Amino acid sequence: MLKFLRHEGEKIAIEHRNRQHALTRRLRCYVKPGRFLIDWEVQRWQFTNLISVKISRPVLRNGRPLGNWRLVEY
Repeated sequence: MLKFLRHEGEKIAIEHRNRQHALTRRLRCYVKPGRFLIDWEVQRWQFTNLISVKISRPVLRNGRPLGNWRLVEY
């Protein structure tokens, strides 16, 4: 089970089986259109050679964040 801990700019920290890992390789970063004035900023980070982690957060159309990052899928 993966747990998202924090986003530190050029790296993120996750917890996997009670061990913390710092992921430093970002694979993709994009903004997914949402409804009204809210979009979703999405980032995919490489965990291992076969596993990646996707995180997202809500943002306004002007890029201002509305919430915290959360783990979407892995």
